[in-house]
Amino acid sequence: MLTAVKPWVSNANKLFTFALPALLVISFCIAPVYDTWLLALVVGLPAVIVPIFFIKTQGQSELTQHVVAVSFMLFSALHIQQMQGMIEMHFGVFVFMSFLAYYQNWKVFVTAVLVVAVHHVGFFFMQQSGMGVFVMLDSELFFGLLLVHAAYAIAQGCIMAHIANSNGGQIESTNILQNSVYSLMSDENKIDLSIRAENSSKNIALSAFNGLIEAF
Repeated sequence: MLTAVKPWVSNANKLFTFALPALLVISFCIAPVYDTWLLALVVGLPAVIVPIFFIKTQGQSELTQHVVAVSFMLFSALHIQQMQGMIEMHFGVFVFMSFLAYYQNWKVFVTAVLVVAVHHVGFFFMQQSGMGVFVMLDSELFFGLLLVHAAYAIAQGCIMAHIANSNGGQIESTNILQNSVYSLMSDENKIDLSIRAENSSKNIALSAFNGLIEAF
């Protein structure tokens, strides 16, 4: 059976090796506002180094996608903290979730939403207790508003996950079929009829392709 490498995952990883350092630069740019240089370094540097390490060493692994998802959400939390809960910084959650759509994997949105939920709920009560952390402006620290934020994040995550699940299967099947045909014709002098397309998803097109090859 032929298992295809996922080129869209490789393309996403290439994009994220630039996007994640760019988020660190943003952290440094906003650090002077409330003197959060140390926070930017302690949180921001690992949030760049760890996912890029996974991208370079396990680029096609699904684990890498979840590590990247966590990193993006950590940067949203970092930016919110650096600006002491400023509402505009929460937009990063939705923007960064949109980046994850490149992976065409619905599971990464579950990871992202869970990280956002843990951050928002945990930091909400920590901020209420005066622990020096921020998830919202002090003047807007209401549990009802927290629920509104959670509802929007969950809605965004569910919609993106549904789109990824719908598109991802089609893209993957098309890629497997294309690679199978290339492998079939790799030798100019003969056709390799031992090639079979990996079809764990029971895709109709891939089943038809394998059936056609088996007929010879």
